[in-house]
Amino acid sequence: MNIKKALKEKNNLKGKINETLSRISKHNITEDGIERPYDPHVLLDDLFVKIEEMVTIKTKIQKANIDVFDKIYRLSELKNVSAKLKYLNCNKERIYNSPDNFSDVAISTKERDQLIEKIEIQIEKIQEDLDEFNYQTKI
Repeated sequence: MNIKKALKEKNNLKGKINETLSRISKHNITEDGIERPYDPHVLLDDLFVKIEEMVTIKTKIQKANIDVFDKIYRLSELKNVSAKLKYLNCNKERIYNSPDNFSDVAISTKERDQLIEKIEIQIEKIQEDLDEFNYQTKI
């Protein structure tokens, strides 16, 4: 299987783990005499099997990704910065209680937007490289 498929499988497994945890929580306590649709003990056993599967698949993915960790980490950091820059206040404003004074803006709206655009181009390129790597690399 390639990394792309393994990542999809990991996400599906994550959903199943969350669903199992939810069922354990929902069906752990019932009224006396009411039959449980799911046995929490069976669900717990199933949960730990799924956790072992998750550990195995995550370990394989991480071992395969060792050559592209720099791209993975760079992608994460650039996405974080881009998201935060979108909320950077670039408006010149009147200073509270001082009608004749205005704030000074170091980074203009246009400059911010151009910077975000450059970052987004980098993100797209890295994502394309990682998608190709994930498709080609077998684990």
